[in-house]
Amino acid sequence: MEFGNFPLIGQQPAAFRCPTARAHLGETRSEYTDYLGLEHNSSVLQSGRSLRLKDITDGTSTTLMVVEACGSQVLWTEPRDARVDDLTLQVNAPGHQVGQSDGLMSSWHAGCAQGLLADGSVHTFSESTDPRILKALTTAAGGDGPVSQDDWAP
Repeated sequence: MEFGNFPLIGQQPAAFRCPTARAHLGETRSEYTDYLGLEHNSSVLQSGRSLRLKDITDGTSTTLMVVEACGSQVLWTEPRDARVDDLTLQVNAPGHQVGQSDGLMSSWHAGCAQGLLADGSVHTFSESTDPRILKALTTAAGGDGPVSQDDWAP
C-alpha cells in the first residue's frame, strides 16, 4: 500500500515501538507499529466523528482508546485503526505465524498486553480477561454496565 507518508517508513519514532520488542526482534528497526487506536460504532475513535468527554458515558477509566497490537502488521505510517468488529476479543490470541495475532490486543509481554484508557491512564490486561469484558471496555457509550479493574488485571 502506498500513501503520501510512505517515504517516512524507515524513520519510525521510538514511541511507536514497544521497548520489549527489541528483546524479541533485536535492534533491527521495524516498519510496523506496536500500538493501534480502536474503532467501531461505539468507540471513542471513529472516522469522521469526535466525542467529548461527557459523551463517554461508560466512564473514561473503563473505556479503551489505544492498545498494544504488535501482531497487527500495520505500517506505523499507515492511517489505520484496529476495527474491533474484525478482531478476536482476546489478549495475545494465537496468530497465523509468530509475531502476528488476530486478537484485540497483542504484545511481546508474557501473559498480558497494555492499553490506554480514555482518562489517559495505561493499564495491563491479562490474557485471561473475559472477551465480554474486553468488548465492554471498547465502547464509549455501550451501556455495558460497570467494569472493574479487577476484571482485567493480571
